[in-house]
Amino acid sequence: MARLTLTLLALGAFAAGCSSSDRYVLIGNANSASSAGLLKVDADSSGSDITVHLEFLPAPSQRDPEHTQYVVWFATPDGNATVGAALPYKRDHRSADLELRGPPPPYELFVTAEAAEIPERPSADRVLSQAVSAD
Repeated sequence: MARLTLTLLALGAFAAGCSSSDRYVLIGNANSASSAGLLKVDADSSGSDITVHLEFLPAPSQRDPEHTQYVVWFATPDGNATVGAALPYKRDHRSADLELRGPPPPYELFVTAEAAEIPERPSADRVLSQAVSAD
């Protein structure tokens, strides 16, 4: 618990010290309470350049034996979910890093555990999520 607290404080300080882009501290949901990370979003009217860094992730198969992959999704205000990309999971470090291009804000970025690398629609197994505003 102390390691998680220190990581969250460090991520928060990192996010607060940078003002050129929007940064969010990510906290796992009830099913992934130990998962945490940082989301950086540089957005304009044509889309978002996104960097995701996650830590303390269990292997997807620990969540469900059929799950092999974490996937990043975007949900628009009208409720449509679009797949972003498979999130490369580093089993030895229980972490994942990804840079990708997404839609212009507003949207909700969320991560799910999946059985397929690029599924047609998200599973119900959400790991974490973050609303990204247009401001």
